[in-house]
Amino acid sequence: MSTKYPKSPNEKTQHGMVYFPRMLDKIRLHASGELHEDYHKNLAREFALRDVRRRSQSAVATTHILSSSDSTSFVAVARGKDKSSKDVNVVGRGQTQNQADKEAFAQLSAAGAGAKEKIVYCYFSHGADSK
Repeated sequence: MSTKYPKSPNEKTQHGMVYFPRMLDKIRLHASGELHEDYHKNLAREFALRDVRRRSQSAVATTHILSSSDSTSFVAVARGKDKSSKDVNVVGRGQTQNQADKEAFAQLSAAGAGAKEKIVYCYFSHGADSK
């Protein structure tokens, strides 16, 4: 089977949505096994970053990959401040969202960043083991 590259990121839907045709094309090509291998490594990260930008209430200036996993789980991204008031970000995972939240808060506590702790982002990850 030949591998293909997705549509241009500038292609629009009939209603003017940019990037959506490319995203759907990547999903279809990946599902059929035809997506070029150059796109496999960053596929999940790209969709996650797009989701963060869509959900953000302010402009996202920078993004950093804190963690990655191929397992299926609930995920919680938490932020707290350490003694020097520096932000510390951690990722907790669990079988339930509550477990993921507790894991993230435990990591903040272990890192000495329990001040002003809060969950800043949570989601359910469909990992490779969910097939």
